[in-house]
Amino acid sequence: MTHQRQGEGLEQNSLLLLRAAVGLAAVHFPLKADACAVLVSSRDVAFLLDGHVDVWPAWRVLSGDDTQRIVRLLRLRRAECADGEWVRRALRRGLDEDELPACRLVTDADDALTVACAPGMPLRDFVDEALRELERRSTVGRGNTPVAGPGRYHTTIRVAAGSGAAQVVDQRYVLPAYPSMAEPAGPVVRTSPPADEILIPAHELIELAGKIDAARGGAGYRARYVTKLCQRLRTADGAVSVNGILELPAGETRLLNAPTGIGKSVIMEVVACWMAAHELVVTIVVPTNADVLKLARAVEQDLEALGVDASATALMSPSSVFEVVQKVVRTRPVWDPDGEWTMDRLGYGCALAAAAETEGSVDGWTAGAEPCTSLQPTGEETATRRACPWRTTCGKFRLARAAVDASVILTSHANFHGGRLHLPVRDEHGLTDRMTVEELVFRRSHLVVIDEIDAFQNNVVSQAARGLVLDRRGSTRTPLHELEAEYVRAAGRINREVESSVRDMVHHSKFLASLYTAALYFGTIGVEGTAGAATGRYWLVPRRWDGALTAQLHDLAEHEPLTPEMVSGFRSLFPGEEPPQADEPAEFAAVREILATVTEVGSGATRLQDSRERLDELLTERIRDDQDRAKAINRLLQRAILDRLRQHLRQFVFDAPHLAAAGVPAAREIAETFGPYSRWRALPNGPLGRLLFAFSHHVDPTGRLPIRLNAAAFGGDPHVYTTTLADITALCRAGTRRAVLGLSATAFFPQAPHHHVHLEPHWWVTDDDPQGVQILPAYVNEQIGDERALLRVSGTEGARRQEALRRLAELLWRTRLEQELRRLADEDPDRRLVLLATTSYDGARAAAEGLVRAGANPRRICLAVRPRDAPDIGDIGDDRPDQAGWRELAADRLEEAPGLGVDVLIAPLARVQRGVNIIGAGDRSALGSIWLLVRPVPIIDEPTELVAHVNAHPLAPDANDDVLRDLERRPADVLDARKQAAGHYFEQIVTSLPYFRTMPREVQLSVTAEIMNGIVQLVGRARRGGTPATIYLADGAMLDPAGGPTFGTLVRRLRDHWEQTGQLPRMRELYGTTLAEFFRYADDEAKLLA
Repeated sequence: MTHQRQGEGLEQNSLLLLRAAVGLAAVHFPLKADACAVLVSSRDVAFLLDGHVDVWPAWRVLSGDDTQRIVRLLRLRRAECADGEWVRRALRRGLDEDELPACRLVTDADDALTVACAPGMPLRDFVDEALRELERRSTVGRGNTPVAGPGRYHTTIRVAAGSGAAQVVDQRYVLPAYPSMAEPAGPVVRTSPPADEILIPAHELIELAGKIDAARGGAGYRARYVTKLCQRLRTADGAVSVNGILELPAGETRLLNAPTGIGKSVIMEVVACWMAAHELVVTIVVPTNADVLKLARAVEQDLEALGVDASATALMSPSSVFEVVQKVVRTRPVWDPDGEWTMDRLGYGCALAAAAETEGSVDGWTAGAEPCTSLQPTGEETATRRACPWRTTCGKFRLARAAVDASVILTSHANFHGGRLHLPVRDEHGLTDRMTVEELVFRRSHLVVIDEIDAFQNNVVSQAARGLVLDRRGSTRTPLHELEAEYVRAAGRINREVESSVRDMVHHSKFLASLYTAALYFGTIGVEGTAGAATGRYWLVPRRWDGALTAQLHDLAEHEPLTPEMVSGFRSLFPGEEPPQADEPAEFAAVREILATVTEVGSGATRLQDSRERLDELLTERIRDDQDRAKAINRLLQRAILDRLRQHLRQFVFDAPHLAAAGVPAAREIAETFGPYSRWRALPNGPLGRLLFAFSHHVDPTGRLPIRLNAAAFGGDPHVYTTTLADITALCRAGTRRAVLGLSATAFFPQAPHHHVHLEPHWWVTDDDPQGVQILPAYVNEQIGDERALLRVSGTEGARRQEALRRLAELLWRTRLEQELRRLADEDPDRRLVLLATTSYDGARAAAEGLVRAGANPRRICLAVRPRDAPDIGDIGDDRPDQAGWRELAADRLEEAPGLGVDVLIAPLARVQRGVNIIGAGDRSALGSIWLLVRPVPIIDEPTELVAHVNAHPLAPDANDDVLRDLERRPADVLDARKQAAGHYFEQIVTSLPYFRTMPREVQLSVTAEIMNGIVQLVGRARRGGTPATIYLADGAMLDPAGGPTFGTLVRRLRDHWEQTGQLPRMRELYGTTLAEFFRYADDEAKLLA
């Protein structure tokens, strides 16, 4: 990838991209046209490069050729070029330097540039010419690692070194000469022909399910489930029935919303067989690799039983297949009890290991971490990576080779969204080993089915924002310190250009981060705002105050506007940004020198203090109020240090792959944090319009914890990405629209920022089970002095929180749980299992300790633990110092709990509310009741939560409808309106106190919707096989009005909100009796509190 470094002119590919975008803006969004030229706005150019074509009413009615021109533009656009600020800067530079033929600058206004385009040929020909040349030159998303020939190579691996630590080991290889050393031609990926619509008659699915049942034998459940689903399935036009048709048009993502247990997994299996039987390709996307293998085995057996000449294959990350094999062999699932089927398809050995010369006694083969594409020729300074010569025939990539030709592909949420084949394949452009799973799927598949599509969206949300600790005062165990140490080890093996770029950057970044925390410690930089007053956590966006500071330094009155020259002049104060203005204020040269000195390596707290004093003297006349001046100086210093850090981290994204390949594994952690910026996406930016770098510093008010500086990057648009997969992403990946079907029990849940998919369900099954669920309070009081109060867990922290959980579990056992177990034993002995749900593994352990403290038999308790910490199944912890003696079970094996003979299962809510079927006798749920011990309220200002809330906010009906209703608005106006709404909401959240009761009302409603969404999923766990579900709310934070709004109060508010936005009727139709039970609980609570 060619990357333009700070201060350099525009490289040719950027200029070609801008030429094409300006030409397309002239075609579709002309401001004014005459015989000589067409005027266009830089805002429309930026819109075309942004990718959010879903807001453009004309998008779906463009001609095929015009659609393909925009698709080619997006496919050739690097992520950074989708930033509106980059577009304006790059356009201005290209025009000033006369590097954009047929284009000239007309005006440079506050909001946009106006550009005249006069190519002297038809505009579409002008665009095509630029795109053809860009396609010839571009390597976006493409490339192939050359094969290692005979000779000596080296690489660096990380191996376990005991106690969970990792050791970095240099590994050397000697590759002998073989007659067939050249890499064979890769498999060919062919794009399946477009299909305007997939029509699946319901009766054919029922008949096919019956045939599978007959051929496979057994209980014959498939036809029963498919018939039941089709009979109950409804659309806006009425029931589908057994005579209906499932219509799946290309370019649309259609939702099917149905309660858990209705047969969605069975319908996926049968649809896969129907597609294969009709010589169509389908991909099924399921939550986990375990789900992938289970369904792949089923479909493979179905096709064989039916005599259909078609293949099905699992597709997962090559680095994870060995781990998956080990898990299957260890857990012995029903669908592969001896592990033979899985081993045949996933097992492999490494030919490269035989050529290894390893330091010491370290095993030369770490399964899953083989250096398949990271061999460095020994003695070559350029350190160009080479690929293993056996890669194209290695069993590690067997699944990728199979997926190139399979009729049915099955993959996981994470692999579909973020995976690569890692295998050289050929397409119409040549050989590449950079092809993504997403591209392969859309090229090959006529239909993509996504199970748990709301969980899929949440997975994408979790990848859109990552946090990274930059400095922890007094500690050297941070990613930057580890990076510097490993970088020194790798000296001489790194590409010369990268080494010169990174050497100073690594050292300077570490210096700046430690300088900042030192300044906080000594008070040279003050904390600002009220949001962090109690917790010591403050969010900072380096350029947030640019406008206000520019106005202060130019002594502008409130009504006086800022000019582009003023903003450019202000940015010239900071190293590596704009050049100085000729007519700048007299103080600027001195301010510029001071800020440059502050960020130089070697400056410390003393120099920072001197700089504050010098700035105070310089700016006394400009900013006369002492408090305003002190605040402005604080912001200037923060801006200087943090934005320089931001520049380094942004640059690092592009150099990290070279470092990791050259033996700097720590580079991966930082690169993955800021990865959204470097990976190609159809929609690289969310409603904020750019990748946002933000920092947070933590200054513990008690002084017990060290001062920390964290960085976070917010990129991508998970919500719009999910809804437009079938359209813009499919077009960019495959050149054609595809049909997408999303399944879930809770995909339509307005106001839930993680799990609400912003589409109306096309099909649904109403939850109308009158005995389906009961929600009850479980009041647990404790004596505090002379008063009794409800015991609260949520809202406490650290050791107090752990003790609150122990105490809650202890009192629950003494007052409720023993009686509950006796009741279940009398009424339904096969369901004598109680689930206690917490919000963390530590909380689950604390609850177990509380039960034991109350006298519960530890051998009747099963504690879910992190999979990597789990003992063998059923082990009893007699060797633990506390002699607790409860059973511990890996959280990815909770389905096995009913067979352990326990009464109480304790697990984190996130592990049990989705995808886990805890089944007992008679194929019924083994869970007799579920107890929520903690109100599941997340930390809202964590990066992932911020992305979920901020990105979803502009799409809410009350925020989005007014924007889209005005058909006269240009698409760029719609994006600007969303940007303003998202930015304002971001400010609201990060400037609020980080307590649930003080958060904005919309945030409280969103958290409530997520809690309800999770409970609906929990209900599904308890209702398997037609059993009723009982949910107990035990945390006093959900029940006590003295500490803030109760759960019932919040449910009533959310119901009012749904009614105001017109969504309540649809919610009642989808969730029927379950939603009615939430409302019954809320109304009963209101009567009680009244």
